[in-house]
Amino acid sequence: MKRSISVILVCFLLIASLAACKKTSGLYYDYDMSKYVALGKYIKTVDRKSDDYKGALLNFYNETFGTDLAYEAEEGYIELGDTANINYKGLKDGVAFEGGTSSNYDLTIGSGTFIDGFEEGLIGAKIGDTVNLNLTFPENYQSEELAGQDVVFVVTINFATKLGDPTEEDAKKYGFDSLDDYETQADEFAIGVCLFTNISKTATVKDYPKEERELLLDSAIADYEAYWSSQGTDLATFLEYQGSNVADFRNTVLEQEIKPYMDNYLIAYYLLQTHDAELTKDEVEAKRVELDEKYDATLESMGYDAIEIQHTAALSKVVKLISSEAKAVN
Repeated sequence: MKRSISVILVCFLLIASLAACKKTSGLYYDYDMSKYVALGKYIKTVDRKSDDYKGALLNFYNETFGTDLAYEAEEGYIELGDTANINYKGLKDGVAFEGGTSSNYDLTIGSGTFIDGFEEGLIGAKIGDTVNLNLTFPENYQSEELAGQDVVFVVTINFATKLGDPTEEDAKKYGFDSLDDYETQADEFAIGVCLFTNISKTATVKDYPKEERELLLDSAIADYEAYWSSQGTDLATFLEYQGSNVADFRNTVLEQEIKPYMDNYLIAYYLLQTHDAELTKDEVEAKRVELDEKYDATLESMGYDAIEIQHTAALSKVVKLISSEAKAVN
């Protein structure tokens, strides 16, 4: 199967499975999106040296090749995308703190697994060396003893698993016409993602379609209820133990999960509308077929529903559509 930007985007923007909405239209979105979204003034220039661009390229690479081209390195320097095998010890006022020490830990650089500055501080470090990272835990960190505190992480880099550069043969094997074709599509994807990110940063979501918002919220709460039921209790009892209740929890889920989930694709549908590029049923079906082939399984069997496939098709189309509108600089 020939890969394309639309195939790759699903793993960049698709969020956890949520419930389907019943609409009378054959297409999911027949709203006037101007009632829900307003664009701000955004930057159209995309810097190919930026972390956002590099991160999007890395995502395109990972979704294309995975770890198939990876190799282990015992020398060289740590780069974005490497998985560094490290030993580390966290010190506060010169004393090791609880939970801050580990050996032979595999850390993918750029994953955002550790606190800000940890992974970034390893980029450029030499494999085999020990580095000291002077960092500060965030104010809202889960441990009250460490929240907002200055610490030093002493990190030894044992070795790294690096992502190999694709060859012409690799590119053709994974569905591209040539290595140039792969690089062109990767660049187009990264530019589109960066511009969409810039648009999203300044866009305002004024409101959310009520029917969908409530269905998504009910589905999320049902998932939480099912989880706690599998643990031998129920959601209400768990929340009561935490000093909360279901009503407050629903509001938290709405604000922290549902609305952020909806923001991206509401903006995507708005952009499609303003570009007079309505998503069609044929495009949605083509997306479903592409993704089924990519994963060698049906999306439905993986827990994805019809609405998610439509949202993914919309996001894919938008990223490809707007990539030509950005000015990319090196």
